[in-house]
Amino acid sequence: MRSKALNLVQLPRYAVLWTDGGRVHTGRLDTYPDRLELHGRDGDLRLPLEHIADVTIARGLPDRLRGLPVLVVDCDDGSVIRIASLDGPGVLQELVSRTGGRARAASSPRPASTRR
Repeated sequence: MRSKALNLVQLPRYAVLWTDGGRVHTGRLDTYPDRLELHGRDGDLRLPLEHIADVTIARGLPDRLRGLPVLVVDCDDGSVIRIASLDGPGVLQELVSRTGGRARAASSPRPASTRR
């Protein structure tokens, strides 16, 4: 029998912090053509791109997670996920590109939201 070679495509992964309005989680973000997946010790969160209503890069002090600027992901169900990159600030702009959106800088502090 011939062995079949696996065609493995490595998709970008990032070390991140994130919150959905509750506690801050540490883990990784995996990107896929149709979704973002957050993985951490306390659980996983899957964000299908079709359910993302808007993305914003927020750099204001009240918006930051542990001092880092965040990607604010507004979902169509009203929930808001804030993601900070531990791999550097350029990652946020790359994530905006991957979500198919155009980030706008948040001009005023956004209230912390809760997941619905």
